[in-house]
Amino acid sequence: EVIFKSDELLHSPTLERIVSQIGNENFTQVRALFVDETRRRITKIISSWIQRDLDTIFIESHALASSAASLVGSN
Repeated sequence: EVIFKSDELLHSPTLERIVSQIGNENFTQVRALFVDETRRRITKIISSWIQRDLDTIFIESHALASSAASLVGSN
């Protein structure tokens, strides 16, 4: 089940506000950093799941959620 359509995410008022505040070039860099960091954290979460390292899963999941909330805000 798809919760959000990609167009809704790309054109959300929150992201538009961020772009207007920091500019398109800076937003592109922030977005790239967020995507890279997210991939790294997901890889670590999967590896930790295989090893049954629940503490690391908790820490990385919390950091991932915090990063997402920082980028687009929380409702």
